Amino acid sequence: MLLRQFQRWPIGEQLLLPEATWRLIKAERLVKSTTFGDLQRRFASSRGLNATPDEKALLLAMRIGRVVRSAARHLPWECACLAQALAARAMLRRRGLATRLHIGVARLDSTEDALASHAWLTLGDQIITGAEGHERFKEIVCF
Repeated sequence: MLLRQFQRWPIGEQLLLPEATWRLIKAERLVKSTTFGDLQRRFASSRGLNATPDEKALLLAMRIGRVVRSAARHLPWECACLAQALAARAMLRRRGLATRLHIGVARLDSTEDALASHAWLTLGDQIITGAEGHERFKEIVCF
């Protein structure tokens, strides 16, 4: 079943799948072994990047986002939004595109102090990964 779906993908997306899978595995390991402070220091040098991408760059970014999200759904573990954003960011950076990684928080329940977090990646004004539900979260940091 999965093989048939994969074979229907455009060849450009098929060629991106191995890299997306590898980047997701690396990103998941980074997320599980690193503190938020370490991530903040690691990406601090990226602050201020906000290039306006052309149409070709946006199409590539959207293609990479689709492949990363699809690969994440088919891994044998749940691949969090932060790992997906980091994987797509690495793939786009490799292609010379400057992205922004947004991290936000939201209350789980209005009667409790528990917080949920969410990460999404943008290129220009376009959300590449993490679009679903991002509007519920208040952005606390952007790299």
